[in-house]
Amino acid sequence: MQQQRRNRQRRPHGLQQHGRGPLRSTPLQHIGRLDEGKGWLETAWDRSKDPEVAAHLGETFWLMGRTDDAHRLWGEALAAHPDSRPLLRAIERHPR
Repeated sequence: MQQQRRNRQRRPHGLQQHGRGPLRSTPLQHIGRLDEGKGWLETAWDRSKDPEVAAHLGETFWLMGRTDDAHRLWGEALAAHPDSRPLLRAIERHPR
């Protein structure tokens, strides 16, 4: 428990946990700081390969107009995690 508290304290604002799952929402996306949020999400993706992180990072790419990058990332994550609900929802919200 104490370790979890320490980990939470060290996370930058854009990687705080909100709700269930590792990244329920990404506040930096919501306030328009896409470049900063993208950086944190890329770090999280590189470290974890978590499909929920890929969903958020892909949506950030999409909001930045980088739709090909979003679909490339989602494809990579989907190959490893074909049943990920957050990932499937992100892909459904942003068809080609």
